[in-house]
Amino acid sequence: MAEVCRTSWMTGLHSKRRILVLGAGPLHKEHYRLMRGMGLGTVAMDRDPRAPARSEADVFCCADPGDVAQVIVAARKHDVDAILALSEFGVVPAAEASERLGLPQIASETAWALHDKTRTRRALARNGIPQPRFQIASSLAEAQSAATAFGLPLVVKPPALSSARGVRVVERPQELPQAYEEAHAISPGELLLEERIVGVETSVEGAVVEGKATVLACGDKDLRPHPRYRVTRSINYPAALSDQQLTRIRGCAQAVMDAVGLRNSPFHLEVFVCGDRVLPIECAARGGGGHIYSHIVELVSGQNLLRLAVQLLLGERPTVPEPEVSFGACYRFLFPPEGRCRSVEGIKDVMENDRVVDLVIGVAPGTVIREPEHGAQRAGYLVTRGADREEACAAADWAESALRWERD
Repeated sequence: MAEVCRTSWMTGLHSKRRILVLGAGPLHKEHYRLMRGMGLGTVAMDRDPRAPARSEADVFCCADPGDVAQVIVAARKHDVDAILALSEFGVVPAAEASERLGLPQIASETAWALHDKTRTRRALARNGIPQPRFQIASSLAEAQSAATAFGLPLVVKPPALSSARGVRVVERPQELPQAYEEAHAISPGELLLEERIVGVETSVEGAVVEGKATVLACGDKDLRPHPRYRVTRSINYPAALSDQQLTRIRGCAQAVMDAVGLRNSPFHLEVFVCGDRVLPIECAARGGGGHIYSHIVELVSGQNLLRLAVQLLLGERPTVPEPEVSFGACYRFLFPPEGRCRSVEGIKDVMENDRVVDLVIGVAPGTVIREPEHGAQRAGYLVTRGADREEACAAADWAESALRWERD
């Protein structure tokens, strides 16, 4: 039985339109505040009884937001008008529950086509969209066949995990068995193998309204140097790309939305820019992870992507203009020296800088810091802003250097 806690069940809430929100993590607090400012009631659903954002919702429901049956129970109990997923784990449950309840949402078929990278690859292939060569492998033998077919290096990845969990780069034949087994241990079943692309890895954020995709922000990625893991170190906005390359990204975004049938939703698209070619890597029917959804898109474009997501869920069809100017932002992830962390000094100085939007230290004193295998293991992150890319990145460089990691 799900625990239900009314944290601010205010007078007149039943006269408001209500949203069942899947997820109540620390970065979701701003989302709940924005929905309150829109005059909406919110029901937060999270497995953690101490979910950081629970106090920002009108009602808290302690249940699994990844379980469609539990989502349906909560939606019926609180008579909600829509179900909103704030993270990737909730996109498919929100779509399937909404479909069964007759609530507005993206089609479950589309949600699955974007959540499962093997389905995304097949949809792009059916529509003739250029993409990296790929093969779906359900055994090591099939993985080895892929390596023979399009050569090394290649990338092994689970089909439905985020933050590069289980993603491994294979440069030599003898590395393939270990990479396959590590990915398979994290995600049993089929794995996706792709040729490794050399280009500018770019994060693309936007919204699609009545089938028309509008790109709001593009950031190019710096990866942490490592022979096997693909972990992002920094996402820099706006991306250092030519006008022609940005035009091709917009065309790619529209083609991908058409291929998967996404018509009214925010989207997060990952592409490689290789000269005059743009190759889609993956796409999601939500805003980008972490601060991208809550802060960065608005810093760069002036458009609040969560507001757009809620409006689209509630049947509104807002006009989404392409930004005339892109301001600067930097999402800088922290990689302190390995060892046992005793303390982090300099936090107060960093937070007093008006170019620093947020700083999160994700490790407690006594934590042993090691090289992260995926994004969820990073030690923390910074968000900085500026009039342009250079100013935002310079602020991130300064803030990163101002933090002093004391080790035992």
